[in-house]
Amino acid sequence: GARGIVVLEDLVDVDNLGILGHSAGGTFVSYALCQQHSPFHRYAAISPGVGMSGSWLLREPQASAPLAKAARQAYFCLGGDEKTNLFNQIAGIPETEALSQQVRKQQPDLKVEFTCFDGETHSTIYAPAVAAALRSLYATGT
Repeated sequence: GARGIVVLEDLVDVDNLGILGHSAGGTFVSYALCQQHSPFHRYAAISPGVGMSGSWLLREPQASAPLAKAARQAYFCLGGDEKTNLFNQIAGIPETEALSQQVRKQQPDLKVEFTCFDGETHSTIYAPAVAAALRSLYATGT
């Protein structure tokens, strides 16, 4: 009940919320970043399916729409071996870098980072990407 909410508020820094997702979860993170009233401040999209739904994240009017007002940082990444995998190409995962560049243009004051992990596949990217994303988004002093 209400007591649980009070305790949770003491444990969560609501001014520093982040969201991280891999694959379809990375697509959702990208979607959340595109919502002006998203409550999150930090976004990590690992191997997002940028090509899902006809690559709408890269098309107009979405490509020039305002991003989340609370956003401070965005981290995008994929595995190098994902670029040549046919399924990943169909899902648009190789378009992750293009999405990061577009986000940079849409909101120049947002800190945006992109990393390609050479030799990593869609299955092996998760652990190194989560570690890198958390370091990028929550390093001391950010």
